[in-house]
Amino acid sequence: MKTLITLTIAIFLFSCGGNANKEEATNNETPNQTTQIETEEPAATSEPEETVNHLIGTWTFTDPKINVTQIITYKEDNTYTMKMGPVDIEGTWELNDSILITKSRPDAPGQKKTITKLDESDLWTIWEPKGGKARELRYSRN
Repeated sequence: MKTLITLTIAIFLFSCGGNANKEEATNNETPNQTTQIETEEPAATSEPEETVNHLIGTWTFTDPKINVTQIITYKEDNTYTMKMGPVDIEGTWELNDSILITKSRPDAPGQKKTITKLDESDLWTIWEPKGGKARELRYSRN
């Protein structure tokens, strides 16, 4: 009886392993098959190209109230990197009707700032934090 149980378990284990190997072999036999990776397209912008081109680059803001410097780089592919004190953040940005929205995750609602002035050297925004008072922030181009 022990032999029959051992044989049944061995056949079961072999058949499970056999199917896995068959699937691996099938996957390995189709090297021309490509796997598509979903990527998020850069966000669209409704702003004139000149405005977007002024935004591209690295900007610095030092908050005198908490003595923290924020360095943010807006890239052409609608991504950004930001260093604020010891924190590094990456994400995407979009600009629509002078509203700059930065997102650190695709599912995040994003942080919104209204651009009031943008030229080669200055980026002035109004930031309205949730539950807080609106503040004017002046960034300088690096």
